[in-house]
Amino acid sequence: MKTLLTILLFTALSLHAFAQSTFTEKTLTDMRQRMLSTNWEKFSKEEVSPDFVMQGNAGKPCDMTCMEALNNNSTIVAWPMEQIKIRQVGNVAIVTGITHHSAVNKKTNVRWTANERFTETYEYKNGKWLWQTAQYTSIQAPVENVEATIRALDALETAAFIKQDYAALDTLWATDMKVNGPRNTISLSAAQTGELLKKGLIKHFSTERNIEQIFIKGDNMVVVMGSEIVQNTATEPPYKRRFSNFWMKQGNSWKLTFRHANIIGDPQLATTGQKEQINDSKKIAQRYFEEVINQQKLENMDELFDANYLYLDLVNFTEEKGIENLKKVVLPNFFKAFPDAHYQVESIITEGDKVSARIIATATHKGDFAGIPATNNKIKVSIIYLFTIKKNKISDCQRLVDFQSFFKQISAK
Repeated sequence: MKTLLTILLFTALSLHAFAQSTFTEKTLTDMRQRMLSTNWEKFSKEEVSPDFVMQGNAGKPCDMTCMEALNNNSTIVAWPMEQIKIRQVGNVAIVTGITHHSAVNKKTNVRWTANERFTETYEYKNGKWLWQTAQYTSIQAPVENVEATIRALDALETAAFIKQDYAALDTLWATDMKVNGPRNTISLSAAQTGELLKKGLIKHFSTERNIEQIFIKGDNMVVVMGSEIVQNTATEPPYKRRFSNFWMKQGNSWKLTFRHANIIGDPQLATTGQKEQINDSKKIAQRYFEEVINQQKLENMDELFDANYLYLDLVNFTEEKGIENLKKVVLPNFFKAFPDAHYQVESIITEGDKVSARIIATATHKGDFAGIPATNNKIKVSIIYLFTIKKNKISDCQRLVDFQSFFKQISAK
C-alpha cells in the first residue's frame, strides 16, 4: 500500500511538471502581451535568452545589442498572429505562423505595419520558457505612409534648424544636399550650411511652415511645396517665403537632398498684411489701457476681448475664463479704491500674435483694497502685460505686477 501511494504521488508530480512545461498557444500569446505591456529591457531580462538571435528581412542576424537598438527607435504597439503551429520536442518548442505586427517610430511618430511569416524557438529553462531565436520573412513589404513620414520629417527638420540641433540635422540632411538659398546663393553642401549655422550667419528665431502640396514620385522621391513665415530674431519683423523641399530615399532612410526658398517682397520688412496685423494688435492693446483703464469705459471690453478669453495668473498659477468677473467685480472694485488710476505705456512690442507692454501705473489709494482701508497714499508701480491677440480680439492675457512695492506703498504711514 505504501509503495502504491509513492507511485501515485510520483506520477502526479511528473504530470504537474509536464503540464507546467508544455508550450501552448496561450503561452505564446501571454508572452507577447507581457512584451507589449512592459519595456523591452525588463521583458528581455525575464523572458528572453541572453543568446537570443533574430534573422529579419535585412538579411543580417540581430543579437540582444541589436534588439535593444531597434527598441530604442521603435515601439511595437500590436502583434496579432494567425495560423499558429507548435511542435515541442522535450524542453524546446518550435512555433510557426503569420504575424501582422505594427510599430511606431519614436522619433517621427509614424506608424507602420509588417506582414510576415515567422519561425520562433523557445526553451524551457529554470522553470520558465525563454525566447531563443526568431526568423521573419515578409509576405509583402512593410506598408509605409509616405506622406505622413515626410510631413513628420519636414517638421523635425524645421525644429532642428531653429534649435541648431546639428546632430538631428546630420541624420536628416543628405551629405551632398544642395540649397538654392533665398538670398540668391547656392550652398555647396550640408556641411557648409551647417558651418553657416554655427557661425551665426544663418539663424531663425521662428518658422511657421504651411505645406500646400506633396508630390510622391516613384518609391524614392518626394517633393514638398508651400509657404513659410520666417523671423530671424525676436526683434525683427517676420517675412514670407515660398519653398520646395526634395526628399530622397537613401537605403531605408529619407534625406533632405535639395531645397529651394525665395523671399516674397522686401526681406527686411513684413508683408503689408503682416504690418497691418502688427499695427492692429498694438492698437487693441493700447485701447485696453486707454479706454478701459484710464477712461474706465468697461462697456468697451466686449468689443476688445474674445468670448473665450483666458486670464493666466503668473503669481498663483491659476486660470480664469471669460471677462465677466474682470468686468463686473475686479475692475469696479479697483476703480473704487483707486479712482484716478492711470496707465502710462512705456514700451510695446509685437511678435506674431503676441503683444508685450511695459506699464507704469499711478494712482491714489482712496478706498478699501484687499482689506486695507484708504490711506490717500500715492502709488507708482511697474506692470508687464503679455497679450495674445487673434482676429483683433484679446484671447488671453498674462500680467506681472510688482505687488511687493504696491502693498508697501499703500500701507506706508
